[in-house]
Amino acid sequence: MARKPEAPVLLVRWYDHTKWILERVDSFTKNQRLVFGTRLANTALDIMELLIEASLLHRANMVIPVAG
Repeated sequence: MARKPEAPVLLVRWYDHTKWILERVDSFTKNQRLVFGTRLANTALDIMELLIEASLLHRANMVIPVAG
């Protein structure tokens, strides 16, 4: 039976951090949430997306050997 690969530690930690950030942004006042909160949340989610892409690329490189 094949073992399911574990998620990279950095990705798991960043997910927890992003979740914490989004919870805090919800508690900002309307003024802060619209400007600062949106930028903060978008940046956290952009980093999460980059980490996921890097993780997938790393796995693909491990599975498919490069010919040459």
